[in-house]
Amino acid sequence: REMEVPIVGYVDRSYARDLMNLLDTLDNAQTSNKQTLYDANIVHASTINFSQTLENWGDRTCFCYSKRKGLSAFLDAETGEPLVGFTYLQTTGEGAPARLDVPSWIYEKNLLNEVLDTVRAECVIGLGYPYALETADQTAVITIRDREIFLRALQDFAMREKLNFNVSRKAASKGRRR
Repeated sequence: REMEVPIVGYVDRSYARDLMNLLDTLDNAQTSNKQTLYDANIVHASTINFSQTLENWGDRTCFCYSKRKGLSAFLDAETGEPLVGFTYLQTTGEGAPARLDVPSWIYEKNLLNEVLDTVRAECVIGLGYPYALETADQTAVITIRDREIFLRALQDFAMREKLNFNVSRKAASKGRRR
């Protein structure tokens, strides 16, 4: 917040129920108890009387402050106001929208559209998924060779430091077969 670097949490398949809880509060109902109904479902669904909330690629919902239970660590200590909010962004032509968790200062400084344009651009390059996340995931994968090198270094360290380190018989068996 102090450095004003926008960071966005991207949830491709959200099971959040913040909007469901809001509707329950307004309607004095308990629809959110249905375990198969999530926010992404209701903003993507269409019925005979209503069209989809997010009809086109790139559409988004309004920004909502996160006030659900369990987020007390994300409240401003002085004001009690939420430091995080969310919006749903349609990143594909056919699937449910992604949930974006966004620091509230981005919205309050009128930077939300600019930040979401960046996410949209990433999704164009990544074919529906942010390219930066796709690339990070790809480079974070540890290959079998990397794993072997790491385990060998760990074993050498353990022997040198006289630590009781050994490989399970299952792992040794897998290593011999591969």
